[in-house]
Amino acid sequence: MIVRNVIAIIFFAITGTAFVQRSTTKRSKSPTEVLDFSHKLNNEDALLRVSDFGVVRRSLNPMLFGHIYSSVHLTDNLREIIPKSKVEKKKNKVIEKLKLSVTFRDNIFYIFSYLLHGREDGLTEEQYMSLQTLYEFLKKKMVYMYNLLPVLSKLDNLDKNQQTRIILLSMMKNLPSYLQCTAKYLANEIELKRIDLNMLLKPTAFETFNYLANIDSDMILKSKVKNDEEMIGFNKYSNITQKAVGPVFVKLLYNLHANKQPLSQELFGLILINLPNPSDDPILEENIKYLYELTKNNMIDDKSWNLIGKDPNTDDAYSLVFSVLTKILHSNVQMIVKDAAAYVYHHLKIVVVPSHITPNLKYMHRLIEKDIDIAMLLSAIIPQEFSPDAIRMKDHLLTYLRNYRREDLDAILKGFNKFAYSDPLNLLLAFLTRLANRIPNLPNSNLQMLRQSITALLPALIVKKYARFFTPFVSPEVDVLILLDSLKTPEMDPVMGSTIDSIKFELIAQPKISVLLSTLMPTEKDKCLIPKQCLLNTFQHIQRLQSNIPLTLITKIQNIAYRLKTNSPMLIPSQSFSSKPVDVNVFVDRKNPVAVAIDNMFPNNMISNFNKFPYVTWNINMEHGKIGPTMQVDSQPTEWETGLPVDINPAEIKVSPIITTDKAHVTKPQPYHYTISKKQSTFEDNPEIEHTPEMVLPKEISYPIMNEEIEIQTSSPEKTPTKIYSQKKPNVPYIESDFSERVKDKTSNENVSSAIVLPPLIKTDKPIKVQISNNGVPVVTTDDHNTAEPGFELPEISELLKPPEIDDLLKDADSPIVSQVLQPLSAIFGKNYVKKILKGTDTKLYSTNIALLAAILKKAMIYPEVAKNPQLMNLIQKYIATIEYVSPTILLPIVVSSMKLVSDIVYSTFNPNDLTNSRITENPPEKTSIDTITIPLVNPKLLLQSVNPSNPYADLLPTLKEGDVFAVTIRPLKKIFTTSKIVEILGPDFQPFIYPNKGALLITLLHKLRKSKTIQLNPKLKSIIDIYINAIEVPSMNIHVSEDNLVKMMSETTGQWQPELTSLMSALPIPDSDNEITMTEKLEQFLADPTLLDKLHIAKPPLTMTRGDLLRKIILTALSGKIHLERQVLRALQYYKNKIEFTEMGALPIMWMWVEMYVVKAEVQLGDMIQETINFNELTHREKLAYNDLITYLAQNPNLLQDNEDFDFEKYKTQGEFVRGLFKHLLKKPQVNNKIKRNIQMILPRVTLTGVGAIRMPNFSGFKK
Repeated sequence: MIVRNVIAIIFFAITGTAFVQRSTTKRSKSPTEVLDFSHKLNNEDALLRVSDFGVVRRSLNPMLFGHIYSSVHLTDNLREIIPKSKVEKKKNKVIEKLKLSVTFRDNIFYIFSYLLHGREDGLTEEQYMSLQTLYEFLKKKMVYMYNLLPVLSKLDNLDKNQQTRIILLSMMKNLPSYLQCTAKYLANEIELKRIDLNMLLKPTAFETFNYLANIDSDMILKSKVKNDEEMIGFNKYSNITQKAVGPVFVKLLYNLHANKQPLSQELFGLILINLPNPSDDPILEENIKYLYELTKNNMIDDKSWNLIGKDPNTDDAYSLVFSVLTKILHSNVQMIVKDAAAYVYHHLKIVVVPSHITPNLKYMHRLIEKDIDIAMLLSAIIPQEFSPDAIRMKDHLLTYLRNYRREDLDAILKGFNKFAYSDPLNLLLAFLTRLANRIPNLPNSNLQMLRQSITALLPALIVKKYARFFTPFVSPEVDVLILLDSLKTPEMDPVMGSTIDSIKFELIAQPKISVLLSTLMPTEKDKCLIPKQCLLNTFQHIQRLQSNIPLTLITKIQNIAYRLKTNSPMLIPSQSFSSKPVDVNVFVDRKNPVAVAIDNMFPNNMISNFNKFPYVTWNINMEHGKIGPTMQVDSQPTEWETGLPVDINPAEIKVSPIITTDKAHVTKPQPYHYTISKKQSTFEDNPEIEHTPEMVLPKEISYPIMNEEIEIQTSSPEKTPTKIYSQKKPNVPYIESDFSERVKDKTSNENVSSAIVLPPLIKTDKPIKVQISNNGVPVVTTDDHNTAEPGFELPEISELLKPPEIDDLLKDADSPIVSQVLQPLSAIFGKNYVKKILKGTDTKLYSTNIALLAAILKKAMIYPEVAKNPQLMNLIQKYIATIEYVSPTILLPIVVSSMKLVSDIVYSTFNPNDLTNSRITENPPEKTSIDTITIPLVNPKLLLQSVNPSNPYADLLPTLKEGDVFAVTIRPLKKIFTTSKIVEILGPDFQPFIYPNKGALLITLLHKLRKSKTIQLNPKLKSIIDIYINAIEVPSMNIHVSEDNLVKMMSETTGQWQPELTSLMSALPIPDSDNEITMTEKLEQFLADPTLLDKLHIAKPPLTMTRGDLLRKIILTALSGKIHLERQVLRALQYYKNKIEFTEMGALPIMWMWVEMYVVKAEVQLGDMIQETINFNELTHREKLAYNDLITYLAQNPNLLQDNEDFDFEKYKTQGEFVRGLFKHLLKKPQVNNKIKRNIQMILPRVTLTGVGAIRMPNFSGFKK
């Protein structure tokens, strides 16, 4: 039986973005309908559905709401037929009165605010609190003022007491019932002369207190409100307007729509200034006032406003304001206006939920959801804000709390009201004070030590309480646009300033991207203490949004992040302050110096709460001394020369793939969240991955199992679906343990196949064609069915690697290069043109046709006879470039395969003064000549993989052990091969993801760097790049591989390349409904079938085909009726057949995976067996970590389970014995790293031999070894 074992390495990333489901509201067709403003989203439903903390940290802004506006239906008998001139005249009168109402409200607010800041003996406690309650309501602009204008005529020539009493009594009708009594109370206090406002509001040398300030007396006479100037809301959208800004605006928006008039600046400003503002944000209020002053006086030029005010969205006040703000951000108005509009756009809230529900209350709910989360509460005590003594006391407190006696703390906390506090600091102070007061009554010595830490910590917290607001979270009101301005200092580098301006301009013009970018901001306070640190911690995760943000913007952001990190090293903390679980027994003997020392190694240990749940921090866990998944930290300063590194810390930097999970309390496996970005081939590098206990892999590696799938709505028109999968139960990966006939040449390396590996669709006996893809990238193929632009052709591989015949070069090759180049050279130099061109060189030194051909072409260009023929010169140059591209990407993997080199790193040794001789070996040569150079390279067969989607440059160069002498050689290149430096040198237009594989990217990158001006100005770096190019090219051209050897290697190949079809999902738009989510899930499962192309009778796609093109071909073929389709799959295919995107992600090359085939003698469902014989729920916290690391490692290294000649599997009779035996066998394998061996030793005793562990194994004795 032939089994295809497909392993795809998945890179994970979390984005803190929410998907908001859209629901369409049906339009009633009743003839009595007045207006029907059909939104696609119910704002209130959306706000109630989205969790502010768990899913979205940022406050939900109206721009996330998608709207579809339908036509307005008005019945003839209800439509007002009013001449436009009359309507305009009436509207102007209303506009002027609205301006008057704004001024009147400002005057009242000014006087009330002064009273609250007046003398201590001015108001009694009851009077002060009553006035403050009205003041806050007025400040939030939740009092309707238009119908209060008639009061103005009663305020003339009256004292302040009577004026204020009249205002309070008239205001009562517009106040909610609970505030009417407050206004009535103050009016009575004035009438009873218990308040003397004439004294309190006595004019000063600097202030006058006039309710009629800035109000023209003529306007007072015209302030009467007519009945036809207001309209009560008649549907849910007009009701939104009435609730927000009042009936007068309902009528104005009605007339605006009915008469199809453009929106005036004045009306927009009046709606904006009257919208409720429950937030206490002075920046927002001042920006609103600025925009109001501009529009009130028509200060925006008519040309710009004509576009802004055209066809306004009149559904409701909020829709109008946000649509106009969007137009302003896309208009040609001044930048200062855009800045104000951008701030209002991002910070103005829709008041559709009670305003008392603040983010702080939601965070408090998080802290006390099950029990008091003391660990998270204490996480707000950070070194940047507290003294070392306070930090030490906090750490001690956490350590002691891990070892409390449950009964003692239950007694202490009995009756403690955790809901009594709305502030995290007050909650912590009360909790600690309660412990400190009640512990003396208990004899437990551990608790006495706990009390010492508490009493030492309390003073620091009390000081902090009165110093500043206390919270463990970053305010959701901080966004990227605010932070960017902090970088623009006078001494800033002009280049950096230009980049910042460019980023800011794009974010202002595309506010949805700005909001999306702000979701990357850290929620942890210690990562956002100062603007630069906050920006760095935001920008360094930009790759998580690579599917939703333009690549040019990503490169600019990465450039800024790199500059921040290199110019401000102190912004990067030396360690994370997240918790790390340790052995509880450490606490047993506090006097034991060894125990104390061990405990001090983990200063941040904590438990979550008082229900015996080990706490896993919601921060990203990082072990002490290690860097996080997306950070590269230099431990020593770097020397710089002309802006590029010339010396590097010898410690090699290891970058892990981004795997982030939702940190939950672990008693049983919790829901985990991850994002699929791309899938890689089987021969993927497997760097050591750090896990949290809830991180488990899907049961089928190629088929993610989903209980729940959430699509993230984004604004980018061309994007890849970003998916969050929620898995309720831990699933062990399905691991086929194939006891098969062994490959003759066994190796210990699980990454590199011992058989030949060529790129897809390359054959050794067909001419090589280098064509240009639609992205402008050269693609090497031997396929005749490509539709790309014609390129250049070289003879077949077998011909290129033959020993040359000097007198008749390529005599058997029917190739264009012979007629286009070699024959013209023969005509110029004669029959012996090879020797004449290479005069003075021993032609016998060239061991292959391609080596000799390259030498001839390069040498011929210096001859005047050739130089005067421009057409020939042009052809020679292009053929040289073709050879320099084909040799490392196609020929070098063959050379390495012929020499059976299977290590991850190989060593190229050559003489730079004689490029005809070279060696390539698995180990560096023991003895070398003084004239030779040895350079380490990544095994060329590994470079046949698709480009790493999370970090395209991370694995192009070898990673050597610290202290390795060869690491010094490539150290400067390692520093250059980062996104920020590549952008700095080659510019933001260089796109690494459009290259077909890592090898193509590497060789292209090296040649582009060598030609760049920056490198040309740095001779040392240019020399290093030249040497590295030679280290690749020389062995690829000068090592002979016989045709017989090629045939033999091809016959031994145990696998083939197949397109990774699930990656084609990136060519589809983001789903924005439950229906689309279900269809994309079905479509992905359909594409996950590894035999799909065979079933559809579709040949392997050419290398020049894009993801969008292949997906379209698959969908159309499937719909043609060639195969039977499930109803849901058929529906999904029909729905998406015309929605495929052919730009951005849809225009990227297809990803390929290598599929190995093995002859199976017996198949063991090892994944199920491990899951059944180890009860995950009974494991300790550390054992769960070890279990997940082990399972992940086994899934990523299937060769460990397939190459087991020395494992006597027949002697194990039960499942438990088999799993234990296999684990013990893996402990003996040298290629299993020490960390995994420690994990195995920890898990081994947990394998049960009873129950499911006693189930009998199948009988293998009938099979021969």
